[in-house]
Amino acid sequence: MNILIVDDEPLARSELTFLLKQCPEVNSVEQADSIEECFSQMNQQMPDVLFLDIHLSDENGLDLAKKINQVPNAPFIIFATAFDQHAIEAFNLNAVDYILKPFEFKRIQQAVTKAQETLTKTSALQALNQQQTSQAAPSTDALKDLLPVSVEDKVFFVPIADIYYLEAQNKKLLIHTLDHIFETNDTLISLEKTLTSPNFLRIHRSYLVNLDYIKEMEPWFNQTMLLTMRNDEKIPVSRSYVKGFKHRLKLNR
Repeated sequence: MNILIVDDEPLARSELTFLLKQCPEVNSVEQADSIEECFSQMNQQMPDVLFLDIHLSDENGLDLAKKINQVPNAPFIIFATAFDQHAIEAFNLNAVDYILKPFEFKRIQQAVTKAQETLTKTSALQALNQQQTSQAAPSTDALKDLLPVSVEDKVFFVPIADIYYLEAQNKKLLIHTLDHIFETNDTLISLEKTLTSPNFLRIHRSYLVNLDYIKEMEPWFNQTMLLTMRNDEKIPVSRSYVKGFKHRLKLNR
């Protein structure tokens, strides 16, 4: 993985460079202290990942990220900043991660691992797309029925129809299927956007379920509901999602 650090503080760049070079996934680390140098380095080095500060002397890092995202084959972005109030906007720009200063090696390693998984998944999708394109009679929308799931250094293509539910748990995401549970660093929000089938419904801040696999439902405490899936797992419908759940299933009377 080739990395470009964009930060106008020399000490921050040096510290981050030192920590990144200890990560086994990292091949090279370059630095830029301005917007102009950032684009110059991008043209020369073609980095895979940018570690980008929010407050730069010549431009806001969020505005810079918007410009970078418009570049063909743009690098993935990890925001590295002293300010925590921009995290939501950063993730809306498809940031891979958002880390705070002062830097800790464990947190840097987590961000690098997440970036590597994203790179691996993207490469696998591109390869599969190329394979389908090169076939004489490619099947239409071959990928629409598969969900690419990054697990460590591998990407599994999971049949969407086999997914019972997704569960956010301790900064990990568990994807429960017919015969396996996949653990990934993907977020529930990102996969909710990917799973556009009307069969999938958010019923809790930690759960996204496939309505086809609900076996039964019952009232629970404090105006919530409890679902039993076809694998006999119990899943709560939180109070804030009950109305939408009933509406989707046409249970409102």
